[in-house]
Amino acid sequence: MSRSAKRWLLRLSLAALLALVVGYAPLPFAASVGAGQVLEQRRALGALLQSNLQLAAQNRRLLREIQQLRQDPRAIERAARDELGLVGATDLVLELE
Repeated sequence: MSRSAKRWLLRLSLAALLALVVGYAPLPFAASVGAGQVLEQRRALGALLQSNLQLAAQNRRLLREIQQLRQDPRAIERAARDELGLVGATDLVLELE
């Protein structure tokens, strides 16, 4: 192999090595930042799933209440008394000062 060919082979090898170093050197830093973001997103996902479960339970409770109000006159009366402060026609109201 001639001296010129060896020189070109050395230059090509150094260029390839430099390209690898420049290309892969930031990878560990980028991976650690990405891993932190993944962990943060997983925590956020867990919180959202927990919130969804609570909201689903609340929705089921409200649906039961709606069904009772549609079907049971006593439920309507109870809601009127508790939430609106209404009294029945036969109730005795005492006002104390």
